Amino acid sequence: MRKLFVLLLALLFVACSKSHTPTGAEFVARVTECDYSGNLMHISFDDTAISLDSLFATGPESIYEIAFFRDLRELHDKYGACFSLYVYSDKLANVTDNYKTEFQQAKNWLRFNFHTFNDKKYGRKSIAHDYDNGIRRLLTMVGDGRGCLDGQIRGNYWEMSESNANYIKSSSLHPSFILCGKDPFSPSKANNYLTPTQQTLLFNNGIYFDIDNGLIFIQTCARLDTDDYCQRSMQLISRNLKWQKHCEVLNHEWAFNKARMDTFLSWATTRMHFRFGFFADIYTIR
Repeated sequence: MRKLFVLLLALLFVACSKSHTPTGAEFVARVTECDYSGNLMHISFDDTAISLDSLFATGPESIYEIAFFRDLRELHDKYGACFSLYVYSDKLANVTDNYKTEFQQAKNWLRFNFHTFNDKKYGRKSIAHDYDNGIRRLLTMVGDGRGCLDGQIRGNYWEMSESNANYIKSSSLHPSFILCGKDPFSPSKANNYLTPTQQTLLFNNGIYFDIDNGLIFIQTCARLDTDDYCQRSMQLISRNLKWQKHCEVLNHEWAFNKARMDTFLSWATTRMHFRFGFFADIYTIR
């Protein structure tokens, strides 16, 4: 009887392991059959550092005493916008769980993920140590509320080797299986580990499935760091129905301008009829 029990446990473990890391046809089937019909916009901030540095240095009663968090909440309340903050993990050196309740209460519209440690470029260098430490610190900040972490990530300078991408996807701390492709205004930048053909498919379709690795790439369609980028982004999105279905928006925290973001969100909701959310909530493959 004991041997039978052990065998059943082993079979259960194998079955769970297989469902946890779908690949190939199984992966495509799950993505294709997901209950989703456009048009969705997701807004993410790279280089998130200033707000976190200030939060843990000054220790206010509420995160909304920090202007950046307060502005994002106001934009969410006005438009329903959802934001992900991709973090400089070195700014979490003094992290506490003092604000976990507020972060957990905001998880339907505000989430976090790792971006880099101290503006490091990884390329083919292993991201494992920095990623694991960054996610541990983020989990401390949000009180181990994994729902506060985004299942999508943008590598610093869009540098993400295939081995690093697979490490992040299989992380026991917090798997991320969606990677942001580069924006249309950065032609000379890397684009993760994608080949030129794959990059073209991503750009033309707004999304690309790497069935061999079980990873999704979302084209970054807009960049809001300047008024010019904002206007050009709106023009590009207006002309591309596929981008409208998967509209990933990039801003940097250091370039955030509330009035510019307000203008963009007003256009997105009144002219383009976007709704907001997180792509990882749609393409659930595990």
